[in-house]
Amino acid sequence: TLAQFQEWKTQEATVEFFNHLRKAKLEAQESWANRAFTTEADNQFALGGVYAINQILDLDYEDITGA
Repeated sequence: TLAQFQEWKTQEATVEFFNHLRKAKLEAQESWANRAFTTEADNQFALGGVYAINQILDLDYEDITGA
C-alpha cells in the first residue's frame, strides 16, 4: 500500500541506504569533473552507474505498482 511505501521510505535503514546512494552519485560526478574517466568506455560506465542510482533515488509508489 502507499502507506507501507511511505513508511519504508522513512525507516532508518532506508534513509541510510539512500544517503549512501547520494554520496556514491556525488563521488562519481566529482570523479568525472576531475577527468578520472579517461576513455569513452569508462565514461559510459560511470554515466550508467549514475543513471541507475538516479532511477533508485527517484523511485516512487506509482513506479512500483504501475498505478
